[in-house]
Amino acid sequence: MLYTTQLAQVKRMPKGIEMINITAQSAIYPWTIFAPSWNLVNSYKQKAVTEKEYTDIYTEQLRKEYRKNRILFEQIISKALTGNIALACYCPAGEFCHRLILKNVLQILEPRLIYYGEYPANQSLARLHCFDRRTWR
Repeated sequence: MLYTTQLAQVKRMPKGIEMINITAQSAIYPWTIFAPSWNLVNSYKQKAVTEKEYTDIYTEQLRKEYRKNRILFEQIISKALTGNIALACYCPAGEFCHRLILKNVLQILEPRLIYYGEYPANQSLARLHCFDRRTWR
């Protein structure tokens, strides 16, 4: 199963979900190939590139990495098909983020790969009064 998560939420994840850090700042080899370049991250933070431009640049970066390191893409897909993994970075849930771009690429490469969402589930919905279980009684 494939999840995404913010690194700040990793401690809340069940033990059976392997976290894969894909950040430019702190990814660990071999997963560093999935991190966006620092140049891209900084360009986005400075609003020098749009979300669309970021997506295009990061997707092209992943294409190049796929040509060089196909085995790592296959490994991450295999881990998601046979176990539970979460692609993790610093972006808060619900915001534009490269972990969702990578998730989309992985699903294109392996259509059987099922995405089970952001972990933990969207907390903002739980805070809304209409979604409070006690109000449905």
